[in-house]
This record gives sequence, C-alpha cells and structure tokens, in this order.
Amino acid sequence: MKEAKSETHEQKQHKMLELQLCISEKENYIQQLEAAQNILDNGEIQTFENGKYTNEIRECCMNLKTECNVSLSKLPAVVNSLADTDRKSSTEATQ
Repeated sequence: MKEAKSETHEQKQHKMLELQLCISEKENYIQQLEAAQNILDNGEIQTFENGKYTNEIRECCMNLKTECNVSLSKLPAVVNSLADTDRKSSTEATQ
C-alpha cells in the first residue's frame, strides 16, 4: 500500500516538473513576442552593430532557413526584399 502512494507521489512530482518546464517555455515565448513587439513599435530595426549582424538578424535568418525552407543561396535576396518592403511602407506612411 505504501508503494502505491510513493508511485503517486513520484507521478505528481514528474507532472509538476513537466508543468514547470511548460511554463518556462511559455515565458520564454512571451519574452520573444514582447521583443518582436518592441521592434515593431520602434519602427526601426538595428541590423548591424560592432562589425557584425545582431543576434535578432541571425535568428531571423535561421528561422527563414529552418522554418520557411528558404535556401541559403536565396536568403540574402529574401532579406533584402523584406527590407525594401519595409522601406517602401515607411515612405508611404510618411507621405
């Protein structure tokens, strides 16, 4: 009878750890969304600093490659196209 209780306790502990991990992942995702929202609110994206691309731009390129299946050879063209689209939108908004 005591073994059944310890198994239940272990199961509860395991479930608690799973929930804590899930919460941690959600909090991380919220931080990413907040960072993206800040970029959108500022209207300006910093792409280059201290002689290298920012981590955000690197992450964007990795996401384009891994999640959107953009080939490495076409990645610069896609990024430039997105930047041109953003510039055109900014110019139209100020007119």
